[in-house]
Amino acid sequence: MVRVSGIEIVQVVAYVAMAVFLVGMARRGMRYALTPMHLRWELYPVPHEGGKDGSYFEELDWWEKPRHSSMMGELKVMVPEILLLVGLWEHNRKLWFASFPFHAGIYLTILFLALLLGGGIAQAAGAPVSADSDAAALYYITPVVGVVGLASAALGALGLLVLRLADPGLRLYAVPADYFNLGLILAMALVALVSWAAIDLSFSEAREYAEGLVSFGQPADTSPLIVTQSLLLSLFLVYLPFTHMTHFVGKFFTYHSVRWDDAPNLSGGDYERLIADLLQRPVAWSAPHIQQGKSWAEVATEVEE
Repeated sequence: MVRVSGIEIVQVVAYVAMAVFLVGMARRGMRYALTPMHLRWELYPVPHEGGKDGSYFEELDWWEKPRHSSMMGELKVMVPEILLLVGLWEHNRKLWFASFPFHAGIYLTILFLALLLGGGIAQAAGAPVSADSDAAALYYITPVVGVVGLASAALGALGLLVLRLADPGLRLYAVPADYFNLGLILAMALVALVSWAAIDLSFSEAREYAEGLVSFGQPADTSPLIVTQSLLLSLFLVYLPFTHMTHFVGKFFTYHSVRWDDAPNLSGGDYERLIADLLQRPVAWSAPHIQQGKSWAEVATEVEE
């Protein structure tokens, strides 16, 4: 293996990238959380009503009765959707066969990075991770999770690229950023797989690099491929918060604030005050049938003569 001069600089880049990622994702989450109230879908039943048919709004004098909400009901919908992409399987099965391995690979790769980080922390604390150590399970599990995750992500990214290029319907809606995002993820996965196959079958060197990161020290020996992986991952972390790939954060708000929000708008309640405030906001649409300069309350109460 080749020692790379300036490895400390690469590590600093990794620290900066992680800081930018955390701040960027926090900012993105706050933007979603602070957006004005959405128009609700009003589609029933909703999962948190615990399997109830229809809506509690259908009950006589519903406002006088206690509401029952089940987080387990929501989890029964969200977990399969997140892990298995159930909606895509039901509505666009051809795309599912590329999208599922892509997302599953990303989930496994995140777990793989967590295992590497955990191994690095263990080694920094003086507990070596090797085939004959107390952490032998971690030593053997890490390569399996890593290779399966990286291969699945690469295969899925390649499949999505092919579909976007070959399918006229998908190509119509694809933008250059879609191709760049998939290409970047594919490149990261392929570099990591080449590194694994060529020099690091047990990911011991990658674990040593993680040890250097968590201990703020320099790894004993680091190859150019490990450095390349670190730089690509750093680039991705800096780039991610500013792209539509953050839909995994927005999806929470889409489900809970739009699709499943059935909180009542009662007189004197929080929703009444919120809606009253929103109705005073000025209209900013450019459509000719809505006049500029009016508030939403004025537009909503206009009577055509």
